Amino acid sequence: MPVTFNDIVSCTSAHERVELFSEFLEALIAPSLRLEPDQEIPRDKSFFELGLTSIGAVDLAETLKASLNVGMESSIVFNFPTLDSLQQHLIANQLQAVFHPDGERDMERGEQQLYESSARSSSSQSEVTVQSIDDEYVANLLKQKFDI
Repeated sequence: MPVTFNDIVSCTSAHERVELFSEFLEALIAPSLRLEPDQEIPRDKSFFELGLTSIGAVDLAETLKASLNVGMESSIVFNFPTLDSLQQHLIANQLQAVFHPDGERDMERGEQQLYESSARSSSSQSEVTVQSIDDEYVANLLKQKFDI
């Protein structure tokens, strides 16, 4: 069974979820852009400028739906064509229950965490692809994050 983002964050604090989500999202998107595992995805550059095709955008939307276990339009990548815009949209609209489990929507705090995690993640890029996200990877990630 594929690992979903909800599986990864189920035992994390709310503060660490944005950083984990950023890494998870980059790992999902990188193969669609045909990037090398160590290549950083520019957060403010259009996926289409980075080589994504319209068919790839629809495929990426399907991958996002399955991996995040949420319903969304197939046009989401067209509507939010950068890593930052897509991540902000997903946190604010698609993953409210994950990032705000008590129903509170504190967008300023969420946006601040997003930008802080973006700065941190740009200096320590994850070298995984979607194909390598398995139970062992999740266990290692949690061990690394929580010194388990």
